[in-house]
Amino acid sequence: MELAVRPRSGASVVAQEYTRMLDKIRVGINQAYGKFAYRDNYVTAEKVRNAYLGLGMNHETLLAVFR
Repeated sequence: MELAVRPRSGASVVAQEYTRMLDKIRVGINQAYGKFAYRDNYVTAEKVRNAYLGLGMNHETLLAVFR
């Protein structure tokens, strides 16, 4: 669930862009937290960080999928 960014009067375009970027980060972290809270019933900061950064995920190349 992503919240709409409210334009702030007097904020520069650059400041608004940084606010949007920070909001996207916050949403991603909240989604990772919610996933672990629902699935595992416990959450650690390390699990949330790794999920947000994509660490510990197994990535397969397209070639490996078809072999």
